[in-house]
Amino acid sequence: MDTFWLVLRVVVSLAVVLGLIWALARVRKRVGPTGSDVVTVMSKIPVTKKGSVLLVKAGGETLLLGATDTQISLLASVELPQEEEEAKEERTPVDIQSLMEQIQPGHTPAAIAASPASIGRVSNRSVSGNDGPLAGSILSPSTWRQLTDLLKEKTARS
Repeated sequence: MDTFWLVLRVVVSLAVVLGLIWALARVRKRVGPTGSDVVTVMSKIPVTKKGSVLLVKAGGETLLLGATDTQISLLASVELPQEEEEAKEERTPVDIQSLMEQIQPGHTPAAIAASPASIGRVSNRSVSGNDGPLAGSILSPSTWRQLTDLLKEKTARS
């Protein structure tokens, strides 16, 4: 019975401590300034072991500050250029039909996709038709043979 009271006291003490931590955090949130609206550190670049240069936005101004362990000094007041929208890269569509016409019958997608340089040109690998419904899939033995042949080509020692 003595162990029960000891465990109960420990649990209640822990609950009281956690409750105090929670209450103090709530009070600090209400009382303390958030600071995120007033001062914003935009960039920090370490210059020495104990010193750095800060780009700070404060009260609508952008300031360049030098900071060390013992002091902070104003280096300059900076006017940043307005950010311009980046020009969007114009994309051209790829005509899948013309790519498909370049592929000869008997070539599998695995053989064509085996090397990125083969896009837009005909692959010189052909597949024997003995795989049936597995032809061109990862389960096909000929796909694995093509992969090993490709790896042998790429890793040939001279």
